[in-house]
Amino acid sequence: EFDVVVIGSGAAGMTAALAASKRGLRAVVIEKATKFGGSTARSGAGIWIRNNEVLQKAGVIDTPEKAATYLDAVVGPIVPADRKAAYLHYGPAMISFILRNTPMRFRWMEGYSDYYPELPGGMPNGASIEPDQFNGKLLGKELANLNPPYLATPPGVVIFGGEYKWLNLAAVSAKGALVAANAVARYVEAMLKGETPLTMGQALAAGLRAGLLNANVPVWLNSPLIDLQQDSSGRVTGALVNKEGTPTLVKARLGVVMATGGFEHNLEMRLAYQQHPITTDWTVGTKTNTGDGHQAGQRAGGSFDLMDDAWWGPIIPLPEGPYFLLAERTLPGSIMVNGQGKRFLNEAVPYTDFVHTMYQQ
Repeated sequence: EFDVVVIGSGAAGMTAALAASKRGLRAVVIEKATKFGGSTARSGAGIWIRNNEVLQKAGVIDTPEKAATYLDAVVGPIVPADRKAAYLHYGPAMISFILRNTPMRFRWMEGYSDYYPELPGGMPNGASIEPDQFNGKLLGKELANLNPPYLATPPGVVIFGGEYKWLNLAAVSAKGALVAANAVARYVEAMLKGETPLTMGQALAAGLRAGLLNANVPVWLNSPLIDLQQDSSGRVTGALVNKEGTPTLVKARLGVVMATGGFEHNLEMRLAYQQHPITTDWTVGTKTNTGDGHQAGQRAGGSFDLMDDAWWGPIIPLPEGPYFLLAERTLPGSIMVNGQGKRFLNEAVPYTDFVHTMYQQ
């Protein structure tokens, strides 16, 4: 029995468990996979939370009003105003909480523009942050349990998310050459110090896991959710999980936090809720994202909303799996055409808009 049971070990789940622990509550994280980190560990880990202390220390000039204007322009009325306000209000405090309670640090992604800098309140020079370089050896033996990245970092460099486009231009750009040199220098310095350097999603997942280790919050791996437990009134009182092959009831005195990720690998759900054609082959999300949390929540009386859209990105289907086109399509000389051989959009649009256009056309 715990005070709070968290299902899912991505950034949301681990942050929730850490927050519960720092409030004096006994928390546990339940993870379906044999590794922790989920899609977080596979991601670039860029975080868009305006007016946080990392940006302020970097000298980024911004205001809550400007951020709210931009968010309204991007999101529109589909999300209630109180939710948007809560995101903008509590987001900076969440970043400060992580800085105070984990060994992780963040850096400003200078030059990584807001996706729609032309909209009111947009920041052309960027308002995103990402994890700073993290020493994986701080995890000890838990480092072996970190979910691997979607793409391994090129050998001999320590690279941050906003630098990939410049690394691709190293042979033809002075800035690209400088970024490449700095990436090599960071790697050499880390090796001389005997560190295991992590960046992007690997650093975010590892940093949060280190915070949980320091707070003595257990993370149960290889323990998929079977179902939620409810009392006679319908209140959720725990979770039944398959803990390393043994069905185990985990009671939750105060509640269960669902942070199980998406349903990108559940073909039935994708066919039911998303635009056709669709398949589970077109995703780089972590393999264990099969909608378990959605289905358990629905059985407990919850309802679905906003199921039709996704965090889209264009991919190339390769024999070893789908390849997500991120920086490559934005490089000089890159032109993408449709089935009729015609260029059909600006290749450098945000990846979600790219796929929206593919479906529209």
